[in-house]
Amino acid sequence: QKLSLSANSRVGVHGDLHGDIRSLMASLADLQKRKILTGFKVTAPNTHLLFLGDYTDRGYCGVEVLYTLLRLRLENPRRVWLARGNHEDPYMTKRYGFAVEGIKKYGEEFKHKRIAALFETLPSVIYVGTSRNFLQSCHGGVEPGYDPKPLLRSRGSPSYQRLGTLTRGEFRQKHKDLFDESFDPDYRKE
Repeated sequence: QKLSLSANSRVGVHGDLHGDIRSLMASLADLQKRKILTGFKVTAPNTHLLFLGDYTDRGYCGVEVLYTLLRLRLENPRRVWLARGNHEDPYMTKRYGFAVEGIKKYGEEFKHKRIAALFETLPSVIYVGTSRNFLQSCHGGVEPGYDPKPLLRSRGSPSYQRLGTLTRGEFRQKHKDLFDESFDPDYRKE
């Protein structure tokens, strides 16, 4: 995803919540105190909030964190942005606790697959900038071999580009000097 913002824009960036609703609420309270946020509405002019993934797992309040972030996004569809981290993956949410948290709180009615489908809609990376200067904003990295130039040349904001076919194997072959023998390009073999 590409966000072209005006030169006088401010962007607040937040990463790794891992189900910690207290940290999120403290951050939101600070934004309210600074008159950037009123309730769930971003009220400061030219201000955007960017969340870089890992919203759930490990903590006890992933459901509440996710609800709060989605509420912020719905209230501010052109000013609150959510990127996908590695814990916004069905494998990770099952392995690290979010699925279990949801079932404990809501029983078998908890729709883990629906949440996983929601996560699939989140961009892996958000390029934020003005004119021709953009900052790559993501949780941990982008697919090796991905070329953002077509996205960065696109008009409109926000703009989107699908990652398409993953080329990690080809990239690894062309850049063997970047990887040691312990690197496993297919980390999902487990």
